[in-house]
Amino acid sequence: MVCVTGAFPLGQNEDNELRIRTALERLSHRGPPQMMKITGPHGKNVIVAVQMLENHPAEIKEHEGAFWVADGWDALEGKLGILQAGLDPSEIHNRDDQGLSVYLTGIGDLIVLNVDARGLNILRSRFSFKPIHYQLQANSILFSTERKALWALGVSQPVTIQPGQLLNVAWDGGISLAWRIPDLQPQVDKSRKKVALRGQLRQELMESFNKVAGKEVGVLFSGGVDSCLVAYLAGMICGSVHLYTCYAQGSRDSKVAEEAASRLGYDISLMEMDKDLVWNLLPHVLYATERVKRKDVEIAVPFLLASREARADGMSLLLSGQGPDELFAGYSRYVGILRRAGEEALHEKLWKDVSVTHDKNIERDELAAAFGGCDLFFPYLSSSFIRSAMMVPARHKIHVDESPERKVLFRELATEMGLDPALSRNPKKATQYSSGSAKLLVEAMRDNVDELADATRREVYRNMDIVLSAIAGAIGLPGHPAEQDTSLTIDLRAVDEFNRLL
Repeated sequence: MVCVTGAFPLGQNEDNELRIRTALERLSHRGPPQMMKITGPHGKNVIVAVQMLENHPAEIKEHEGAFWVADGWDALEGKLGILQAGLDPSEIHNRDDQGLSVYLTGIGDLIVLNVDARGLNILRSRFSFKPIHYQLQANSILFSTERKALWALGVSQPVTIQPGQLLNVAWDGGISLAWRIPDLQPQVDKSRKKVALRGQLRQELMESFNKVAGKEVGVLFSGGVDSCLVAYLAGMICGSVHLYTCYAQGSRDSKVAEEAASRLGYDISLMEMDKDLVWNLLPHVLYATERVKRKDVEIAVPFLLASREARADGMSLLLSGQGPDELFAGYSRYVGILRRAGEEALHEKLWKDVSVTHDKNIERDELAAAFGGCDLFFPYLSSSFIRSAMMVPARHKIHVDESPERKVLFRELATEMGLDPALSRNPKKATQYSSGSAKLLVEAMRDNVDELADATRREVYRNMDIVLSAIAGAIGLPGHPAEQDTSLTIDLRAVDEFNRLL
């Protein structure tokens, strides 16, 4: 992801360049910044800093008082004119919802920032997984793709631009945040046979992988069908492939991933985690992901570790198998919904889960990987693949009381595309359980919080949010006081070491 941080003045403000340089001190993991100054009416200077890893796909243009950053994996060639028209606030009132859908929805995973004679415009496409935040402070609009940059400037609660929204800030100070791209839910296609649905999905998935054709890639690998198909297709299309697995001793991933890698014929790096490693990593994970919830921490730990290992190997791009569980009903709860409420209710639930996955999963994963030094690409989450998957009837996704029961059509697709049928049938558990990171976090709490030394798992969970909040406060995350009134005695030496590094 391109990291963009900047300041748009609503009046004369000579301190903005210094403020942005202060913010960049928190973003060194994003690479060296490219600083730009765009002069608008009345001599107002917009300061923008752009950071990206090598070979990242992005459009950056600066010409005669105008500036563009367009970040996304979809090819942008020939689309900048469409985007420029789409950013015009007057167009909002000239097109109906269906027209807007045709106009902008197909752009895919994209975030666009534009400064021109109209002012500042920031647009997130409907399937954008890249966050961007802003806030008015000291007569300027401050914005960044990472909250921590704004936190460094005293902005504790920035506003997040949601997928489909357009922020417009005019030179005269007018500010508007509007839904620019409607949320048009795909309709289930009950007329086509399964072979035709798989054929469409196959085409869309190959087009998604073509965006990383010829690149050297790592794969976040668990040995489940999702990551196995990613690895298999990467081997066909990418320049070289290496697998990365983090695991706790005795966890599922320690055995399943190695066996799957052997079947695929790829090299794999196996990184064993223990409770001390997890505890010492907690400040890094909370700071990197800007999240404090237990589930987010459990998932981000192996992502951050794998990214660091890949970067040490010279990699800059990791592929993730995130997506099929929401698109093809991979969680056990979906079976219950189908049983109780039927196919239509399941389709509605799947679309709801897909629509919020950027906030629930993808932004966290990307932030963790970036802090480790790598970009993250999600081949299953291209806009066209998402829409095609959501057109598949629920009866093709779940076969109740059969084995395998869930993600049925996706498994058929994997086999049809050439994946070993044994790997296509591999079950997948949630990352925090298959890797063992959830168990290690409990053990780490017992070792480093005196009052939890002999606590049951339930008792540890009951106190975990308190401990994580205390660590967050100690590293300066807003909303978590540095000095908290808690009866727990927490070992914060890892926090002290992190703050010294920061």
